[in-house]
Amino acid sequence: MSDDHQPIDAKDDSPEYRKQVWEAVSQRVESALMPLPTGSSLDGTWKFDLDMLGTRLPFATYAFGQGNSVVISQAMSASDGPTSETYRIPSDGRIELAGEVYHAATTTQGELVLFNGDQSLVLVATRQ
Repeated sequence: MSDDHQPIDAKDDSPEYRKQVWEAVSQRVESALMPLPTGSSLDGTWKFDLDMLGTRLPFATYAFGQGNSVVISQAMSASDGPTSETYRIPSDGRIELAGEVYHAATTTQGELVLFNGDQSLVLVATRQ
C-alpha cells in the first residue's frame, strides 16, 4: 500500500483506519495479505465467494481477459446472463472493477481478496 492516502470510498478516511481494515480482513481470511501489484495479470477465470465472517457463499465467476475486460456471471442472480465490464489496477492494493473501487490483495494461498473501505464487503476468489 502506498503512503499516499487516496480513499477508495467514504469509509476509507485515514491511513490509520485503512491499516486496521487490512489487518481485520487478514484475520477474516486467515492469511497475510499482500497488496495486488500494479500491472498484475488476472487473466483467466476466478470463482468469487462472499465472506460472511467465516462462512463463504458463492458470489460470482469472473472471466478476466485481454485488454482489461471481464465477464461476470452472478451465482445467484435473476439477470439475463453474464455482463461485460472492464477493470484496471491503478496502484498497488487497489482495483477498479465494474465501476467500483476496492482494496485488492492476494493471500499466501494465492487467493485474490477484494474489500471495501470498512470491510463490510469482502470477496475471496480462487483461480479456476
